[in-house]
Amino acid sequence: MGGLILEAEGADGTIRLYTDRVEIDEHRFLEPLRTGTKTNMIPLRELGNIEYMSPGRIRPGKLKLMPSGVESSDSDIHQGKYEITFNAGNDTFPELRDELEKYRGDAEIQGRDVSTQFDTTTGDDPVKILNRRYARGEISEDEYEKKRRRLEDN
Repeated sequence: MGGLILEAEGADGTIRLYTDRVEIDEHRFLEPLRTGTKTNMIPLRELGNIEYMSPGRIRPGKLKLMPSGVESSDSDIHQGKYEITFNAGNDTFPELRDELEKYRGDAEIQGRDVSTQFDTTTGDDPVKILNRRYARGEISEDEYEKKRRRLEDN
């Protein structure tokens, strides 16, 4: 399991971003006869849409995650399962949204051939991306060595 990157406490739960997954603890204090905490998890490679609504003067903000392949119209099935509300003044949620976008992007390129990866947003070359993935523990040492040799041969 990956290491914890960021944790944020919302009005109705806690969300934790790890290097390989997102966990949302739903605090069920409002549901009669169902108290306690339920944890829902999405592997980052299965994270689809990220919906973020900033809090207003009266209404709370909301961070809603959708697994890949789930359309917004299908969200009734996942109602509340992957969403968390937060109040104004909670500065962790905008940072969390940005980190989710970044790590989701990294997870999307995990399955691709490293020799074709080039991160144009940071100017990183494929070797730097490979080194970063290895340092995060996303790939094994054997896989790292094979891909590094392939990159050096090109």
